[in-house]
Amino acid sequence: MAGERREVPIRKFPVTTQEASPDANYWRQFKFPVLVRQYAAVTGVSFSPQAPHSFAVTSSTRVQLYSAASHHLLKTFSRFKDVAYSANFRADGKLLVAGGAHPLVQILDVASGAVLRSLRGHQAEVHVTRFSHEHTKVFSCSDDKSVGYWDIGSDQAIHMFQGHQDYVRCGSLIGSSPSLWASGSYDHSVIVWDSRSGERALALDHGSPVEAVLSFPSGGVLLTAGSDCQIKVWDILGGGRMLHSISNHQKTITTLAFNDDCSRLISGSLDQHLKVYDVSDYSVVHSIRYNAPILCTALSPDGTHLVTGLSDGMLSIRRRVAKMGEVSVRKSQRKTLRGGTYRYFLRGQNEHAKPDDFVVQRQQSKKLQAYDKFLRHFRYKQALDAALETNDPVIIYSLLEELGHRRGLRIGLSGRDEVSLMPLLAYLTANITDPRFVGLLIDICHVLFDIYAGVLGQSPPVDAAFNRLHSKIKEEVATQRRLFELMGSLDMLITCSASAISRGASVV
Repeated sequence: MAGERREVPIRKFPVTTQEASPDANYWRQFKFPVLVRQYAAVTGVSFSPQAPHSFAVTSSTRVQLYSAASHHLLKTFSRFKDVAYSANFRADGKLLVAGGAHPLVQILDVASGAVLRSLRGHQAEVHVTRFSHEHTKVFSCSDDKSVGYWDIGSDQAIHMFQGHQDYVRCGSLIGSSPSLWASGSYDHSVIVWDSRSGERALALDHGSPVEAVLSFPSGGVLLTAGSDCQIKVWDILGGGRMLHSISNHQKTITTLAFNDDCSRLISGSLDQHLKVYDVSDYSVVHSIRYNAPILCTALSPDGTHLVTGLSDGMLSIRRRVAKMGEVSVRKSQRKTLRGGTYRYFLRGQNEHAKPDDFVVQRQQSKKLQAYDKFLRHFRYKQALDAALETNDPVIIYSLLEELGHRRGLRIGLSGRDEVSLMPLLAYLTANITDPRFVGLLIDICHVLFDIYAGVLGQSPPVDAAFNRLHSKIKEEVATQRRLFELMGSLDMLITCSASAISRGASVV
C-alpha cells in the first residue's frame, strides 16, 4: 500500500463559461460596420483582384466603385438603361463586366468609365456575368434559359448553350480551367458546360431552385445552394456524387463565397444571417446577423474587408485591422520548401496539432503534487495543509472528499494549533454557501465543532473565526428556510391549478 501511486481525483464541475474559439475571435475582428445607403437592393459585390482591392457594388441602374481604404465612392458607372446585375472584375482589375434587365452584356473600362463592348444575343434579363481565365472571353447567364460564351474581341457569341428549362440565375467558373463553367437554374439543375465542345459535360439535380454556385480552386468540388435552405457539396471528378448536405439556414440561401485561402466557406441567406463554415468538416464556426435579408457578400483578397449587400438597399462594410507583417508572413508560408535548406530542416517547428489530428504522446512519469505525496504515506494532516496552500477551492474540496473516502477526515482535522486551523476555517467560511461544496462542508463543520468545542475561549482569533463561520451557517440556514417556504407556495399553486383544470375537464 505504501508504494501505491494513486492521485487525488479532482472533481469536475459543469463549465459556466465557454471560451471563444480561434475562428470566432478572428471573425469578430470584422467590426467598425459602415452602412452605405444605395438606390435599391444591392444585388452584387465584387472585389478587384489587384491591390488596393477596390470593390464594385451593383444596385438599381448603377455600378459604383468604392475605395477599400476609405470606403469613399470613387466612380459611378450609369450606362445602363434598366436595372444592372452582377458587375465583376477581370483578373487584372482593369475591366468590369455587367449584365442587366436590358438584355446586354457590357464591358466597362475601370479607368475611364467608358463602355468598351455591348454584347447582344440574349433575349431576357442577364443576371450573371463573369470573365474567363483567358481574359478575352466572357460567360453570361440569362432568364431566357441560355448560357452565353462570348469573345470580347469580335463581339460575337462563340456558344449559346441551351439545356435549362427555367431562369438561369447563378454561375461559376470551374477551378482554374479556362473552358469549364457551371450554371444553376430555377429548374433545380446545375449544368457544367465545356466551351471547347459546346456541350454539357455534367448535370446535377440540386432538388430545388438554385440561387448560388461556387467551385473550389482545385475544380474537383462544386458547391450549390438554393431555396431549400441547403448547401450541397458535389464531387465533380467522381461523376457528380454528392458528398455533403449542409442545412443551417432557415430561408433561401442567396450567396456563397470563400475566404482568402479557401479554408472557410461563407453563406448568406434571406434569414438575415451570414454563416462561416470550416471546409474540413462543414461545421459552423461563426455567425453574423444583419438587419435585413442578405442578397450578396464578398471578402477582400487580403482578408481585411467583409462587404454584404442587403435587400433594403443598405451596403454593410466590415473592416478588420490586419496585424503588422501579416501579408508578408502569409506569402512566406505559401513558398515551397526546398530540401537541404535551413528552413526545410526547421519545418514544422511551430506547428500545433489540430483537433482532429492523432497525436503520438511520449510516455512520461507524471509528477505528483505535494498533497498526493503525503497521501501515499497516509500523512492526512500534511496532505490537507498542502492542499490549503494551493488556494484552489476545487482541489481542497477534492482532497477533503478523498479523506472522507479513506476514513481519515477526523485525523486530518484534529490536532491543529492556531496557525494551522485558521486557513481551514477561512476556507469553510468562504465556500460554505457554494452549492457545489455545501453538502460536504456542512458535515466537515459538524466534525470540526465536535473536535474543537472544548478549546473555544482560549484564542481570540480562533474564537472570532468560529463566530464568523457560525454566522455564515446561520445566514445559509435562513436562506434555505425561505427557499423551502417558496417551494411550498409554488407546490400549492401548481396543485390548485391542476385541480381547477381537472374540474373544468370533468364538466366538459
